[in-house]
Amino acid sequence: MFPPAAFDRHPDNLRHSFATDFLRETHNIRLVQKALSHSNLATPQIYTHIVDEKLEEALESFRQPATVTA
Repeated sequence: MFPPAAFDRHPDNLRHSFATDFLRETHNIRLVQKALSHSNLATPQIYTHIVDEKLEEALESFRQPATVTA
């Protein structure tokens, strides 16, 4: 069961999460479009953000505090 906090902001969170995870796995926006039953390709792009693994890795390392060695 999903924790209630997962749906606090908007009921479309589950749909967005599914679409994002599905896009990460398949790297195919057309499959996401079909899975969400959208006729227009622009519509699933609203639910999903562009998945770019290198960008995500760069952002993760950017967020990490620098370690200072003496």
